[in-house]
Amino acid sequence: MIYLNSLNRTFVSSKLDDVSLSSGFTTKDAGDGRNIETILSNLRINQIIFKKLVVAEQIHSANVEYYESHDNQIVEVVPETDGVVTSEKGVVIAVRTADCIPILYADKSSGIIAISHNGWRGTLKKISARIVDEMTGHGAKREEIVAVIGPGVGLCCYDVDEERYYTFMEEFESDLGAFTMRGGRRHLNLAKMNYEILKLAGIKTEHIDFFPFCTSCDKDKFYSYRRDHKKHPEKFGEMFSYIVRN
Repeated sequence: MIYLNSLNRTFVSSKLDDVSLSSGFTTKDAGDGRNIETILSNLRINQIIFKKLVVAEQIHSANVEYYESHDNQIVEVVPETDGVVTSEKGVVIAVRTADCIPILYADKSSGIIAISHNGWRGTLKKISARIVDEMTGHGAKREEIVAVIGPGVGLCCYDVDEERYYTFMEEFESDLGAFTMRGGRRHLNLAKMNYEILKLAGIKTEHIDFFPFCTSCDKDKFYSYRRDHKKHPEKFGEMFSYIVRN
C-alpha cells in the first residue's frame, strides 16, 4: 500500500517499510526536483543520512548503470542513463519526473536497490526488465525483488496516436491490457504497462505496489509536463523520487 507520510509530505510504500531503507516519492511541496539543492535540502531536513546523491541524467533510454562510488563528491550525475542499481550503503539514487513513471526496486535480503525513470520510450524498451536483470546479475534474487511504481500520468490524461500504439504492439505482440479507446483516441496506461513488464520479468504480483493517482489530474500535489509545460511554464517543475540503504 502507498500512503502519504504527513510529516514530510512524501509518499511511501508499505512494501519498502524497513529500517534498512529510506525511500519516497515527493510532491510539489518538496519543490522543483530539477534543482539539485532542492533534493539535498529535502534529504537533510528529513534526516536521511547519506554520503552521496546519485542522479540519473535521464535521456528517455533503457540504459541501466550499476553504480559504485569512486570519489568523495557529494553529488554525481550518471550520464546517459535512466536507471541506476547499487548495493552501497549511504548512496541515495534518484530520478526526476513530471508525468513519466518513477519505479523503486529493492531486494532487502541482498541489499541491492535500484531506481528507474520510465517514460514511454523507456517503457517500450523494457527498462524495468533491464533493471531486474541488472539486479539479479549482481546477486539479487528475482523472487525477492519488490518494485514500487510511483506517480505518473494516468490513463485518463495520456492519449497517444495510432503510430505509438502500433509501435507497442509490434514490440510486445499485445497491448498487455494497457491501452483503451476514449473519445475516439487511444489512451495508454503507463503504470499498467510497466506493471505487466515487471510480471513478465519474473516479479511476483504481491511484490509490486503502484499509485492510484494521475499527476496531470492532481494539480495540487503534482507537477505535470502535459498539463503545465506549454500552457503554464512558470508553474512547471519536477518531483523527485529516491531510495537509499541506511
